[in-house]
Order: sequence, then C-alpha cells, then structure tokens
Amino acid sequence: MIDIRSGNAVDVLSTVQSGTVKTCVTSPPYLWQRRYLRDDDLRVELEIGREPEFKTYIASLIAVFGEVRRVLSADGTLWVNIGDLHANDTKWGGVTGGKHQKQLHGDPGLLRQKRKTGLPPKCLMGLPWRFAIAMIDAGWTLRCDVVWEKTNAMPEGNIRDRPTIAHEYVFLFSKGPKYYYNADAISDECREQSTKRRNARSVWRIQTDKGAGDHVAPMPRALARRCIMAGSAPNDLVLDPFGGSGTVGAIAAQEGRRALLIDLDEKSVALMRAKTYQFGLVSQ
Repeated sequence: MIDIRSGNAVDVLSTVQSGTVKTCVTSPPYLWQRRYLRDDDLRVELEIGREPEFKTYIASLIAVFGEVRRVLSADGTLWVNIGDLHANDTKWGGVTGGKHQKQLHGDPGLLRQKRKTGLPPKCLMGLPWRFAIAMIDAGWTLRCDVVWEKTNAMPEGNIRDRPTIAHEYVFLFSKGPKYYYNADAISDECREQSTKRRNARSVWRIQTDKGAGDHVAPMPRALARRCIMAGSAPNDLVLDPFGGSGTVGAIAAQEGRRALLIDLDEKSVALMRAKTYQFGLVSQ
C-alpha cells in the first residue's frame, strides 16, 4: 500500500500515530536551488528551500524531523540525503553549474538572487554538516555519514580553482543506540573472495537518475533501495515527508513494504500518483 498525502509535512505528520514508521528515507528540498510553488501561491511561505537565511532553512528541517522522530518506532532509523552550495554574497547567484546549471538545479529563479550568508565569497557553506550537528543537538544519534559518489556527475561549467564536486551526503540517524539495521541486505561483494560478502562501506557509487516533470534530480532508485532494504523488513511502513517524484514509495512497494509519501506541491502529488499507479496500491 502506498499512502500519498498532500500538505505541509509537519501538519500531515501530526495526524500520524506515534511509533508506526520503521524507517524514513528522504531528500529535503535543497536550499535556494529549486522552487515548486508559484510565487503567488498562499502556501509559499511553507515551502522549504526558499528561506532567506540558511539557519532558518536548517530550523525548518529540524521541525519536520522532530515530527518524524515521534512517528518512528523505538528501533526506527532516518536516512537523509542533503546537498551543499557555495556562498557568494558579492554576486548574483550562489550555486555553481555554468551552462549545466539547469540540468543540475532546474529553474534558476531562486538561484539568481542575492543572498547574505555572512560567509567568505566562494566558501562552501557546509550545510549538510550544519544540519547533522543541529540534528544531534535535537537528540538524534548520527550513526554514519555515507558519501554518495555520483558516477555520472555533471561538470560544473568553467570551474578551474577546485575539484568538481561529484558527491553528496546521506546521513543515517537513529533514535538511540539500538535500532533495526539489516547489514546483510546491503552487503558488498568481497573483491578478494567473490563468493563471500562484506559489510557495506560508507562510500556508495551510484549514478543519478533522469528526472521527470518538475523534478529534474530525483533520488536515484538504487540509493533509495539501499536505505529501504537496510532500514526495514517486508510489510514495514516507510516514510518520505518530501515525496517529490515518489521514488521512495515505488521502491518500497517493489520490495514488499508499505509507504507514506507527503508533499506540499500538488503537482508533485499528481506525479507520485502517476508513478505508483502501476502498482495499484495508492490508497488516497
């Protein structure tokens, strides 16, 4: 069963019974890199990623994941993929990409605005780690910082004064020291002995997936599958509070799990319904 709901993540999650979700797998909207609601939409102030300051953006995420923590089971886990960007207070913009900007980030409307970060020009903002530390301060246990190496990463225009960024982070959080984690489900092939398996390493080499509609950069199916398989068993409930294109729900259904997907954008909800219709499992 895939349950798709439209609305603000905090409000929708407040209606979900505590302790019913086994794992949450999600990628929140990246700061200043994409907008899904029209500027005249009455809900635009609720859209995460449009915040005027990065500290407010992190606070918005902490509020959502506070509700996620409540609905997770005592042995539940949270997997969060989150991106970074460079400060550029002296110029328009703030995200690199050059001629590949649209493929990387979509509509440049949010990108081409002046932002006051207070950081040195061209400084990598460290948003993933600012977020992770804020989550620890909020009571979460950070268990692993998985590096997602994008094997087909886009070039970044004419950047010649640093390496091209070809990775993002996926943070694994738990509510405490003991939690459900199926190591065998995502074990790696042992190169030395091909018949044996070894514990998964913290660098995952996964290519990006092509987007559809407004979602130019959806969570890769292979990435979602690894998190879901490690964090849940068949018939468990998997949550994505930023459902987007519905990848997490589709993979959860393929692997015999139930899913709850939430999104503020009605176009995304329609896209999720279309994407998961093939399973015949959408309940609402």
